[in-house]
Amino acid sequence: MVGSWWAGSQVGRGVRTLQRWARVSAVATGHLPGGVLCFLFAGLPVLSNEQMGLGCGAVAVLAGLGTLRSGAPPLAWPVLAYGGTMALATVGSPVRGAALDGLIKLLLYLLTFVGLTVYFREKPQGRLAVVWAYLLGALATEVFGLRQAVLGAAPLATWTDAESPLAGVTRIYSFLGNPNLLAAYLLPAGPLGMAAAGQSRGIGPKILAGTIALLAVGCVPLT
Repeated sequence: MVGSWWAGSQVGRGVRTLQRWARVSAVATGHLPGGVLCFLFAGLPVLSNEQMGLGCGAVAVLAGLGTLRSGAPPLAWPVLAYGGTMALATVGSPVRGAALDGLIKLLLYLLTFVGLTVYFREKPQGRLAVVWAYLLGALATEVFGLRQAVLGAAPLATWTDAESPLAGVTRIYSFLGNPNLLAAYLLPAGPLGMAAAGQSRGIGPKILAGTIALLAVGCVPLT
């Protein structure tokens, strides 16, 4: 009964129209999804929250088109189930305004993750491009952070305990404005840089990827 209703409903016909369009559209099948993902990963340290939200929203739309075209990846269901659980928690929150703001951000991040899995499933060769986008963004962030370590950086009042022996030590933060965020951002650069060095062709990319990995190892303790 449900299948018969779906086949004849306006919603079902609309979904089938979108599926046909998604199979042939250059927007859904071309390099746009990979380009948006590369833009996001390269610009992570400097993009504003609004820009990140727009980028994640674009990835979510493209992920939806990819799902219509070839079906949802298996990993999408537990991720979306987690998002649904958080939505229920938001309904029961005593501060729904703040909870809704957090839920929107969480769902955008989860849908971006689903978009990654859809894109990598359809274009496995795009994985290295996305990794390189992150690594090049990390390189600029590392260089600016090391500059702060050498020339100094304006501290924030709450960075260190005034009674700590490290109270006077400069903690770098680069473009992110927070040393803890910088450390979390750079942690994947080490293993991903070594992986890119192994997968890339040519001595130049291998040296560059290895250098980025070593700079990450050097920068993280300075945070």
